[in-house]
Amino acid sequence: MKKFKSLFNEVNEQPEHEIKVGNYTTKFFFMCGSAQKVMSANSDKEGAEELTKMQDELYKIEKEVMDAGEATEEQKEQARDIYNKIMSKAGEVGLADEIDDYMKMHIDSIEKGNPKPGFGRTDTLDEFRVITRAQRRKIAMRMKRMAKSASFKAKVARSKKRIASPEKMRIKALKLAKKKILMKRFPKYNELGVNQKIKIDQIIQQRYSGSINKLSQRLLKVVKRQEVEKVKKARDAQKDDDE
Repeated sequence: MKKFKSLFNEVNEQPEHEIKVGNYTTKFFFMCGSAQKVMSANSDKEGAEELTKMQDELYKIEKEVMDAGEATEEQKEQARDIYNKIMSKAGEVGLADEIDDYMKMHIDSIEKGNPKPGFGRTDTLDEFRVITRAQRRKIAMRMKRMAKSASFKAKVARSKKRIASPEKMRIKALKLAKKKILMKRFPKYNELGVNQKIKIDQIIQQRYSGSINKLSQRLLKVVKRQEVEKVKKARDAQKDDDE
C-alpha cells in the first residue's frame, strides 16, 4: 500500500491526452503516448518547449495522413524535414536517446505506412481513459441494461461468427497489452477500491501508454489467431445444433 500511495502522490492533474510544456499546450500529442510521458517528465529542461512544438507539428502531419489513408510526397518531405530538426534539437536538449525509438516509429508511419498512422493514439481506447467513480457506475448500469436486451444478445451471437475488423482487432490487442502490463505492475489491482483504481489508471495512462502500444503490435497476431478460433468454434457449434 505504501508503494501505491507514493505513486499516487506523483500523479498530477493534466489534460487527458495533451500536455503543457512552458507556455505551449499541445494539440496533437494524443497521437503518441510515449511523447506525452517523455516531454511531461522533462518539461523543465531548456529547449523542451520548442522540442514539444516540433513534435506536435509532426503528429499533425501524421493525423492528416491517417485521415487521408496515405501520405503525399509533399507530406513525406515535410515530415522528414521536421523529424531531422526534432532529432537535432533533442540532441541539444539532451533527450535524443529518450525520444529516438518512438520518433523513428512515427516517421516510418508517415513515410512507409508501417506502423499504421495513428498506431500510438491514446484517445480512441476506453482502456486508456481515466474515469471517475460516477462514470464507472453509469457505464456498469448501462451495460447491465444492454445485456438483457434481445438485440444486444443477437449482436453478440452474430459477432461470434464473424472475424473482427482490423480496427476492432487493434483495439483488442491494445486492451490485452494494457491488461498484461497492469497485472505485471499492479497485480492487486482487482482487489482495490474504485478510487485507488482511478489513481492507477492515471499512472498507466501517463507512464505506460507507449509500452502498451508497442506490446500491442506483437499481440495483434495472438488476437488474430483468437478470432479465427472463435469463429470456428461458433460455426462448429451451429452445425451441431442444425444436426
